[in-house]
Amino acid sequence: MVREDINSFETSSVLKTQGGAGFRNYLANAYKTDKIHDLVELYPFEGAVNRTALVIISKGQTEFSIPCVMWSNPKSRGIDIEAELEDVKKTTKQLDMILAPVKIGRPETSWMGLFLIDPMRRYKML
Repeated sequence: MVREDINSFETSSVLKTQGGAGFRNYLANAYKTDKIHDLVELYPFEGAVNRTALVIISKGQTEFSIPCVMWSNPKSRGIDIEAELEDVKKTTKQLDMILAPVKIGRPETSWMGLFLIDPMRRYKML
């Protein structure tokens, strides 16, 4: 069975900084961004200090807001790269957020994150 969705690792800075405007515009219009995992605090690549995010996309066009999970690591060092997912979940906190462009209708603008009080609710941008 062939999966229709595409997963990719990106630097989270392209989602939030001015330098990623072209990428955000392309991503929002060429694909449906289903979910983003902010992995910055996990330091998932041994020896590297970067701002990693997992972007899950599929065919279609992005609808804002985008569900996002921010993985918070209470330790100041990275997670063991050999750790199983269940162990990582136990030693970290997963915070539900949404991401949306700072300017409605302009996906090239920086995407801001908002924490959700009710993570089961999907917020639509006006």
